[in-house]
Amino acid sequence: MEGSKLLGVVGIAVILVAVGFAIGLSVSDDDGKDGGDGGDTPAEADQTIEYRLKLTEYPDGYGFTVEFYGVVAGSLEMYLGDEILSNRVGEPITRSWGAGEWVRFSYILDYPDGEDFAFIEDNLRVVFPSYIDAVQL
Repeated sequence: MEGSKLLGVVGIAVILVAVGFAIGLSVSDDDGKDGGDGGDTPAEADQTIEYRLKLTEYPDGYGFTVEFYGVVAGSLEMYLGDEILSNRVGEPITRSWGAGEWVRFSYILDYPDGEDFAFIEDNLRVVFPSYIDAVQL
């Protein structure tokens, strides 16, 4: 008898979840009046992040620190020119964060062959996702 009650409760829960999911799919935040494509979810709405990029010169290399408040969750990549920047073991330098998180991360790297600090100053870039409007301070 208790097994059938439990089965009934589980069945009702499954039905409620399915109905909630169907309602969620039918709700749209775009009424079509603004010409938008309806593709942005609230988490991907345009957000502005103001970030600082600080460079430090060392005898055999350079260091950088990126700081900002993540108003929306996302991730970034570091580029040197057109190439994604990699750490000393060859892994891409990326950083993810959650909404409302203060982000500060640093790396110290060797200079690329034949390059100097001026090259780094001119070519180091922070690349945010397209839904984030990033402004360097």
